[in-house]
Amino acid sequence: MAIPKKRRVKPLQQGALDGFCGIYSLFNAVRIVEPRLSVGVCHSLFVSCLLALEDRRDVAAINMLGLGVRDLMYLSRAIFRPAFGVVHARPFVGAKPSNLGQLWGTFEEILSDPAPVAIITAVEAEGWAHWTVVEAIDADTLWLADSDKLKNVLRKEASIVKVSDQRPVMIRWKDTLVIRRDPGVAEEMVEMEDGEGWEAELEPLG
Repeated sequence: MAIPKKRRVKPLQQGALDGFCGIYSLFNAVRIVEPRLSVGVCHSLFVSCLLALEDRRDVAAINMLGLGVRDLMYLSRAIFRPAFGVVHARPFVGAKPSNLGQLWGTFEEILSDPAPVAIITAVEAEGWAHWTVVEAIDADTLWLADSDKLKNVLRKEASIVKVSDQRPVMIRWKDTLVIRRDPGVAEEMVEMEDGEGWEAELEPLG
């Protein structure tokens, strides 16, 4: 028997009522560069991230307002660097892209590195902003590992200046972090259960 039409609603997705997409973007980026980071370990580290954030901000406020780029940098340094030797960089500090083509070229150069690397950035549309991860790029498309099941950002629809009818997605270049693993950073041993290692084809956390 079909559900009466008046009762049909679009179910809320996980994350629809909270501002934790920034944490998920950090986890998904680190999973790209560090294959030992299993889902089981992610559960433990998620708690560590929340406890670390409590020292900086009200977690209830984060739940409503979301994380800023400095919060992600703090978690990268405090949680992921000691455990996995993961480091971050801000590619546009002191080097504002003059246009979308320059940003695209910078992303292409970063992702051409033969070593595993990921780009965390924020995208904005009308009445909406979201942290995501760029894992691949071509001339026309940013390919995403995203906690809200976004697949891509099309170049023809993107801007670095403002949201408009012609360019409905703005890439917030100031809120961009490059995540990679520095083998020179001392690591702590992280216990892994057999068979839990993450493989690149698995779905992003979300």
